[in-house]
Amino acid sequence: VAEMILRQSTKTQEVDLKYQMLRYDPVQILSVYDWKVVAETGSEVDKSKTTSAVTVQNADIQRFNTNVSLSKSLLTGTTLSFKLEQNSTKADPATLSVSPGSTVVNPNTAHILGVTLEQSLWSNFFGQSDRARVRAAEKGYEAQLLLRRDELQNVVLEGLRLYWMTYVAQESFQEAVNSKQRYDKLVESVKKKNSLGYANPGELSQVLAEYETRIQNVKTSSAEYLKSLDQLITYLNLSADDELVFQVPEDFPAVPTLKKVAIENLRPVRSRKLRVESAEDQLNDLESRNKPTLNLVARYGATGLEEKSSDSFNDVTAASYPKTYVGLKFLYNFGANALDEEIINKRFSYNLEGVQYQQQIM
Repeated sequence: VAEMILRQSTKTQEVDLKYQMLRYDPVQILSVYDWKVVAETGSEVDKSKTTSAVTVQNADIQRFNTNVSLSKSLLTGTTLSFKLEQNSTKADPATLSVSPGSTVVNPNTAHILGVTLEQSLWSNFFGQSDRARVRAAEKGYEAQLLLRRDELQNVVLEGLRLYWMTYVAQESFQEAVNSKQRYDKLVESVKKKNSLGYANPGELSQVLAEYETRIQNVKTSSAEYLKSLDQLITYLNLSADDELVFQVPEDFPAVPTLKKVAIENLRPVRSRKLRVESAEDQLNDLESRNKPTLNLVARYGATGLEEKSSDSFNDVTAASYPKTYVGLKFLYNFGANALDEEIINKRFSYNLEGVQYQQQIM
């Protein structure tokens, strides 16, 4: 019966599916650190006027632009991004007006290759907040997962309890039927005695009253048995047409000797402790993010501009025209104090988990 419950009971499936859904929380947190690629390509026809060295009067300028970027955030508080652009321009020579002293290459292709690194130095110091957020999600999931086995044990125990209740209901029903059959014979015997004048006064009435009680017992026990049987069939996920045959061993095994288990090793206590640690990590995450943002920003790029696309790309790969930048970026939010209130809320949550953990041990 226990194996059947674990194999096919809808209650088991319900528990499994509920805990499978919890996998989404840590995966959702880690999805922030996936590689992200963005690609865009398209054609543009431009007839607008401009104040630059090249003035278009009536004609067409056709641009073919392709942009590809690749970025990734790391658990060290680092953000990496790579960018490659290709911009091709072709103008109609008949309508191209150039201001004196300017030269225009027509057509031309420009390539831009860039690498950007941004490192957190204050808020989320070298990924302190990111790692705390990931740990909080993983511990929360692990805390829930520890309770899954307890729930499955309860499902099996409930099924076994229902099995024995149905068996007892069947035996009670059979005993009620046997008792009624015995009273059938007794009633017939007393009626025969009464017709011959041998019965004691009131004996027939008493027997008939007891016989009616036996009939009611049959009806009641039959209803209880059918109700338990329906519940057991539903619990075991069997067909309504299946016939259950109860097999009860004659010799029951001895009660196993249970080893003493330390309180800290019990699954509910371990689960509660993990929830306390998860709440602490969530608090550390918010406290880290509440600090001003100070990031180190470093960029390196190379450009190429030639009439031929291959020549422009060669300039980029050879880094003939490099461009570098190193700087600091500062950001500080103030005024609303919403994050401060969130930190206070998380601190209360952490303290509450600690109190519930002590209650669990008690």
